Amino acid sequence: MRSTRYTTLTLSGFALPAIPLSSILWLYIFYVPPLYASEFGLGMGTVGTILLLTKLFDTITDVIFGAYVDKTNTRWGKRRPWLIVGTPLMALALYFLYANPLGTAGSAWYLAGWLFFYYFGWTMLTIGHTSWALDLSSDYDGRSRITGVLQVMSALGIVLVAVIPMVLEQLGDPSIADRTSAIATFLVFFLPLTVIVCLLSASEVEAPPPPRVDLRDSLRILKTNKPLLRVVLANFLMLISYALVGSGFAFFVSDVLLLGEHIGTISLFLILGGLASVPIWVRLCEKISKHVTFQITAVYGILSPLLLLVLPAGNILLAIIVWFLIGVTNSAVEFIPRTLMADVCDHDNVQFGSSRMGMYYAILQVCTKLGSTIAVSMGLWILAWIGYVPGTENTPDAIDGVRYVMVFGPVFGFLSVYLLMRNYPLDKDRQVAIREIIDARDSGDLPRARELALSLGYKPREVTGLGFEHTDTSEN
Repeated sequence: MRSTRYTTLTLSGFALPAIPLSSILWLYIFYVPPLYASEFGLGMGTVGTILLLTKLFDTITDVIFGAYVDKTNTRWGKRRPWLIVGTPLMALALYFLYANPLGTAGSAWYLAGWLFFYYFGWTMLTIGHTSWALDLSSDYDGRSRITGVLQVMSALGIVLVAVIPMVLEQLGDPSIADRTSAIATFLVFFLPLTVIVCLLSASEVEAPPPPRVDLRDSLRILKTNKPLLRVVLANFLMLISYALVGSGFAFFVSDVLLLGEHIGTISLFLILGGLASVPIWVRLCEKISKHVTFQITAVYGILSPLLLLVLPAGNILLAIIVWFLIGVTNSAVEFIPRTLMADVCDHDNVQFGSSRMGMYYAILQVCTKLGSTIAVSMGLWILAWIGYVPGTENTPDAIDGVRYVMVFGPVFGFLSVYLLMRNYPLDKDRQVAIREIIDARDSGDLPRARELALSLGYKPREVTGLGFEHTDTSEN
């Protein structure tokens, strides 16, 4: 078992790219809808359709890159090359999407074209970095610690997305384009610096190349990995809840609360709620099973949006308090599914015979991207359908519609997550036992590995690499 205890300084250096990456994601969710739908005049329905269509293409690249990341074997490592290639692609996309949009930014083709560059860079960076992070430790609590550090860095990145606009608001009356340009310009220079620090901070874990497997075997394993299906679906539904709030945030604050001049300030407290809750979620994952922590998150996520139903317009103090409380679940959105996926990969390792961390994270990444984009697109379509038009005088029914979308979308999503995590099979004790199987197998003690596998309920036909095919062991 890889239980290396990395220093906080080493983990912080390795996790540093999570700061700009989370800033980039929030910039996409929070500012693409108002920037291109309102300021550049594409309209809410058009922007929603473009985001969805380009994302469907992006899901294909995720699966392809996930497989290649696992198979990559260079003198620089398996993960490093993808970070090196993905960084300039992302910087280029940030510059032309947000920092310095060309005169044709009001064109649907302009938005779609630069989104392709954005998605290529994002896929390389996130799959490379996160699969590397999950490889650093196979220990249950060690993974919680690593993903906790990553989540702290992610929260700091989200703070940047709020602090920069807030500073601009103190200096004048910035437009949405002014806010996004300032954030993106900073990220164009900051992202490469963090990647360099990451590359110098940690070494990659040596692992044998995965054996070749045909499509039928891969589909069989994916189909039988029930924990994977539950984590992926729960993550998808949670991301829909998260992205619905993000995509409608600027519209809600501006036209429902009538506090458009304080968007940066209120979003900062939304983010601070997530940052303050990171130690709580990490501690709960260590003290109780991760899936139980996920259920606690879901219950909180069901209750907290209901406060928006009674939040009055024009009250900045109440708005700050309510959005801080809603933000508490933000840090759990990425943290808990990631650390659950690492345990799912161990379950797959027993079944398949080798680690496919990159491929499984690619599946999670596809789910994350689809969930966020479907939510953004769906939210824009619903707002357009109820007659809401940003930057104009809207009817009371349209304003109420914005409020209801922001409340009941997340409530439905978190309720579904709670139900999915009931009776989840991979608790802490089982994960430790699964690691014992993997360690025994990898050390050559196949009899011990087979004994442990049978004691956990694995059937000989369900696992590869434990030598069942050369024994007379029968299924019970």
